Amino acid sequence: MKKLVFVLAAVSILFSSCEDKKKSKLSKKLENVEEKIEKVADDVEDAAEDISESLEDAADKLDEKAKEIQKNLEE
Repeated sequence: MKKLVFVLAAVSILFSSCEDKKKSKLSKKLENVEEKIEKVADDVEDAAEDISESLEDAADKLDEKAKEIQKNLEE
């Protein structure tokens, strides 16, 4: 009977250890996923800023062309 209790205790400890290892691995994987999501979010934000700057440049060029055309029409 004592052997059975000892074996059950050992199995319980091993099972607990395995569960802790699984939780630890899952936590590490979750951290990696969170880091990747943050990196993608930063990349998207950078791309949005680049697009915004490009649109502003294009709008400025269109404005200049419109003024040029207006000047030509007035002449």
